[in-house]
Order: sequence, then C-alpha cells, then structure tokens
Amino acid sequence: MNIARDGFYFLSTPELYRRGMQLNVTWIYSPLPESPRPNYVGKIVRVDTLSQHRCGVAVQLVQPIFA
Repeated sequence: MNIARDGFYFLSTPELYRRGMQLNVTWIYSPLPESPRPNYVGKIVRVDTLSQHRCGVAVQLVQPIFA
C-alpha cells in the first residue's frame, strides 16, 4: 500500500502479525539473477484493525542482512 525509504505498509489478515514481531524482508524482489536482493531485518511497529478480515501492517526496516 505504501513504501518509504526505511519501511513499508501492507494489508493482511489480522491473526498473522503482531506489534514487535521481527521479519526477514527481501526488499524490492526481482526474479532476474543479476538483480541485487538486499535483505533486511524488519520490525512490525503498528498493526491497524481495518475490518474483521483485514489489517494494515507497518514495518520498519531495522538493519541490512549481509550474506
């Protein structure tokens, strides 16, 4: 739904995500083998209840993961 330099916001089902959870995030995925695939540790900073079946999830990109 929304992308910023240090995070993003997306829609999901309410029971999947909780504030404070950490995620491994592949930022701007491309299936091309020559494309860089920067990976990050993300932290859920907000979960908005939008309806009974939907929620909005705000994720802050905390730090890059170096392979």
